[in-house]
Amino acid sequence: MKNIAISIYIIISFMSIQPLFAQDINQAWSHILKKEFDSSEIVFRSILENNPKDVRCIVGLSYLLEMRHRNAESWNVYKQIMKTDIDPVPYLYSIWLTPRFSTQMHDKKSGVQEVLKQLSQTGDKPGSLRAMAMEMLGSVETRNGNIKAATQYYDRINALSSYSIIGPFEHISASGFGLAYPPEELYDTTDVYEGKNGAPASWFHPPMIKRDYWLDFQSYFPDRQAIFYANTFVWSPKNMTVQVRVGTSGSLKLFLNDAEILRDSNETNNDFDTYIVRTDLVAGWNRLLLKVGYSEIDRCNFLMRITDEEGNAVPGLKHTAYAQQYAKQKPTRIEFIPNPIIAQLQRIIELHPDWIEHYLVLADAYLRNDRAIEAEQLLKRALNISQDNPIILWKFIDTYARGRKKDEVNTTYELLSSMSKDIPDGIIYKFNQYLDNEDYDRAEDMVNRIEQLLPKSETAFTLRIRYYDKKKMQDKVISTTREARKQFPLSWTYTELAAAFDFQTTRKRDTMISLYSKYLKQVYGEAPLLSLAKAYLEDSKVKEWQKTFDELLTLSPSSPGFHYQMANVFTQLEQYDKAEKEMLTALKFCPSCNTYWSKLGEIYRSKKDIQSSIKAYEKALAYSPTDYDARAILRELQGKKSIFTVFGETNLDSIIQSSPQAKDHPEASAVIVSDKVKRVIYDHGASEAVTESLIRVLNEKGIDFFKEYRIGYNGNSQDLIIEKAVTIKADGKEIRADISRNMAVFKGLEPNDFVYIKYKIRNYNTGKLARHVWDEYYFNRYFPVTHAEYAMIIPDGLQFTTSQQEMDVSPLVQELPEIHSTLYSWKVNREPGIVYEADMPSLPEIGKVLRFTTIPNWSFLVEWYAELAQSKAQTSYEIQEAVKVLIPNPEKISEPEKIRRVFQFITDNIRYSSVSFRQSAFIPQKARDVLVNKIGDCKDVSTLGIAMLRELGINAHYVLVNSGNEERLLNLLPSIAFNHCIIAVEESGKQRPLFLDLTASNFPTGAMPSADRNAFSLLIRPGNTQPLLLPDKQYSAPTFVSRASIEFTDDGMMIQGAEKITGALTAKYRAAYKGKNSAEQKKLLQSSLASDIPSARVSDMGVFGVDSLANHITLLYRYEAPNTVAEAGTYKIVRIPWRNDLPSEDALSYEKRTYPIKHLYDVDTTFEEISMLIPKGYELAEVPQSIHLSHAAAEYDYSVLANEKEGFSILTVTRRFIKKKTFIESSEYQSFKDFYAKAVREDRRQLLLKKKE
Repeated sequence: MKNIAISIYIIISFMSIQPLFAQDINQAWSHILKKEFDSSEIVFRSILENNPKDVRCIVGLSYLLEMRHRNAESWNVYKQIMKTDIDPVPYLYSIWLTPRFSTQMHDKKSGVQEVLKQLSQTGDKPGSLRAMAMEMLGSVETRNGNIKAATQYYDRINALSSYSIIGPFEHISASGFGLAYPPEELYDTTDVYEGKNGAPASWFHPPMIKRDYWLDFQSYFPDRQAIFYANTFVWSPKNMTVQVRVGTSGSLKLFLNDAEILRDSNETNNDFDTYIVRTDLVAGWNRLLLKVGYSEIDRCNFLMRITDEEGNAVPGLKHTAYAQQYAKQKPTRIEFIPNPIIAQLQRIIELHPDWIEHYLVLADAYLRNDRAIEAEQLLKRALNISQDNPIILWKFIDTYARGRKKDEVNTTYELLSSMSKDIPDGIIYKFNQYLDNEDYDRAEDMVNRIEQLLPKSETAFTLRIRYYDKKKMQDKVISTTREARKQFPLSWTYTELAAAFDFQTTRKRDTMISLYSKYLKQVYGEAPLLSLAKAYLEDSKVKEWQKTFDELLTLSPSSPGFHYQMANVFTQLEQYDKAEKEMLTALKFCPSCNTYWSKLGEIYRSKKDIQSSIKAYEKALAYSPTDYDARAILRELQGKKSIFTVFGETNLDSIIQSSPQAKDHPEASAVIVSDKVKRVIYDHGASEAVTESLIRVLNEKGIDFFKEYRIGYNGNSQDLIIEKAVTIKADGKEIRADISRNMAVFKGLEPNDFVYIKYKIRNYNTGKLARHVWDEYYFNRYFPVTHAEYAMIIPDGLQFTTSQQEMDVSPLVQELPEIHSTLYSWKVNREPGIVYEADMPSLPEIGKVLRFTTIPNWSFLVEWYAELAQSKAQTSYEIQEAVKVLIPNPEKISEPEKIRRVFQFITDNIRYSSVSFRQSAFIPQKARDVLVNKIGDCKDVSTLGIAMLRELGINAHYVLVNSGNEERLLNLLPSIAFNHCIIAVEESGKQRPLFLDLTASNFPTGAMPSADRNAFSLLIRPGNTQPLLLPDKQYSAPTFVSRASIEFTDDGMMIQGAEKITGALTAKYRAAYKGKNSAEQKKLLQSSLASDIPSARVSDMGVFGVDSLANHITLLYRYEAPNTVAEAGTYKIVRIPWRNDLPSEDALSYEKRTYPIKHLYDVDTTFEEISMLIPKGYELAEVPQSIHLSHAAAEYDYSVLANEKEGFSILTVTRRFIKKKTFIESSEYQSFKDFYAKAVREDRRQLLLKKKE
């Protein structure tokens, strides 16, 4: 009832002030629409002179001034709301984070602090703004250096402060939100659980939290993309109804006495009391558990309060982090309370839908809690009312930025910059653009423009400094910086720059220290304290450095990183006792940080306390098994050599001396003399491998192949360390290779030199894969191999599986009891090189391969990827809107048509891109982000497809694909060796899903691109336990049907025909003809004909079906082919102009083959029919016999029929070729070669016409 009363009061107040100046306000907005900002300001101010309480005018003028970067003036206008007759709370709430408010907060003359103090006393009915004012006043006092006064303000927030916390738990790709980890089931501080990546997780009490009572999980845990829990117990003297209020950065679940009372899976950075739930505490102890997760945003924290209805502390409550007995029961009352302030603003717009300025106020209210979608929808409504309104468009920039819509942000900037030369943000955007493009004249024009609009402003100084810096005008940079600092002495940026420039000039830090010290007297904070401490340390003033860091810890007592920094310095100073003390303090805050444990181990090692050092490093490895440096140090402390010495050393000199020469392999361009992989697998799945290769290049071809050596590794989950890469000359001299990331360029190579490379790859698998390892090794290559070896050390008891392809080598087994492991090694000697044959299968299909995995089965991988990707395919406002536009009447459209439209929408509108900075190897982008940014790779477009189809009630699933590899690899061991992703759509009434490759632009819906046909794949669907082969074809196979007629001319032919192309084959035609005009299409056809008939001239043509994704395309044509009929006396020799005759194949050029032929022909069925009107006076010299050729791999038919019709002789020639299978085995090679040669001969048969006698 109170909220209703407030709304009614606001509405009545507005009604009393509205009519008089409405026309003048409309005039002000009219000027804005015309981009006459000065005129609009004059009108607004004129209205306020007559009526200082006109809220609409106050708000409108304030937004105009803020858009123009006149923030101080904007606030001076806006604060007049406090003197009006309406409740100012909604208006203050909405601008809390805007520049007009935040930039004036620390200026005592601005009046912001007075407003905050007023709010802290009277506040708002719900009490949220009152608490926020306390926080802001605390930050003001902190900046003033009054920590005690700041603490008093923070204490008045009345937030809970005593917690025990636990984590991290797995949350990769937001997968942990829906999982119930053990802390949700039971609170037991003695239990140790399996946390993220298998690391131990247990409850602990943080020594303290931030002064403002926000509990920042990043201070207590080193992990990102994680779930964390915080637990507290609240004692209530009686059964009572309270409000539990929470603000977070991250997703949230809240439990009261083990019953869920609140949830939000969206990860947002929001503020106080974002979530309010009215519920019941029972008399005695109550358990409150928060679950907070983040995987997409960069912060993870929360603040929780228990209040009455007006946001006040509830008398009699107390809380503790320590375990208490509580009653496990669901509260009788769980009522979520929407934000009452936002509700007030929504009500105003409902009553006055034409009040543009209030749309802006409400949009800011949404944005302060990252509710970008609601803000975007609201502003679009406003833009419909006031089209092309520059202030609304300007507000869209912040909205789109918070919604992570980069393209829309840039487009809006461009629109603003073209709309008016008086909008600072548009000018700054163009300045950045010109500066990046080194268009200095235009960049300076933009600086000049800002200096005209905002003379002597921070913005103007900053742009001018950046301009001079880009042009390397150092003297101008220094002088402008000094002038800027004089104008803005409280700017840390200018102070820091001025200090740096002074040091560059004098090489002394006295002035720098003085500048920092003076600044801290005015603006107290972490950044200047850190800079001052660094300056003291670099000036060898250790006592002053330590004193400054003590101040930092007083300012930010819950920051273990400061203790870590101090420990580093003390270690360098060899003050190990002090370093130890700092690290032990840091570990109280963050006991699961492996970096801290490693640092402590280093300190103990320096103190010669070996046993303590060993324990510290063991702790580091417990929390991070992939801390490989800690492993190496630990072995050293234990008096052991590197684990890799267990494999034995490689005697490189001996190998070089006995290596083969060119005469030993006259057929080869190089020899792989030695190739060894030594893999170590540790407990908990960490694994690293050293590869050592020695290659002898025998001639120039070998040099060209090996001079640039690229090492394959996964940058998302592996580290590469190239330990050595050299060219070894005949005399033993070594020349170091040039190394860039994973590429080694070997210099000075000559025939018979050696290439030697040794590198280490370390695995950093995460999530469910953290404890698993998989690998494959090829014992033969396209070069002779003298010695190949794969060896691995694996912990006893770790289950693993191996398989061998085209080989049967028993491993040598050596037990290693001292490390509870076993060494396995497989060796092959004198392996001849694989001789390349055209169209042979790939090396993974025909090579001698050892495969290895610890992954138990394919079901494990199905579950792994389902968890990884499940949250990414969720729907969103943008997806819902896109589907509505695409299919406005879904009830009237069939399911296949819905699928087709979604397929075409994605393949037409989303650009394919696989760029490492955007995508990880397996985690897709969110479907909404793919749609918004209109770019993505295979897994990204698959995610969008799944989301859009679900919006239509159609289920679809991911399919991981190893494209290009098929049935011969069906028995692969479980691993994630996939390189592509498509989807499987569940069609109503069909058992087998429809597979769609959403990267297959120009393909008909359901057509299988060649790389997908028969490909090895894994369907990510619950219950699936085995991989499968994708179908060779689905709706329609790739076929080519052509029918043509020929009329003979004096020296050639006039040909008219029609072709029908179906299935995947249509993609090639669409790629060529789509979007072209008739002249361009005709030119393309002419070009394709010219390869066989150089004299061809196309007179007419039409192509149909290229602009849609129909299953077939029709091509109609008419062309003249002069000089194509040869004459020999009384004979005419006619070559039949087939459109798709069989070509000569390199794959069939060998006397015999070792390997099968794969994918020789990409058309399943080709049928052509040509009818010829034989010239008068001529007849066919001989009617060829019909031919039928059959083979296990294909069939071929050829026939010629002669008919008489109305006195004319008509000749009909047909040919048909049918592909029956993908592989032609080597045992079938000769028979198929003979078959194909006969078919080609028939295709090329010429007809002989003779004159009638």
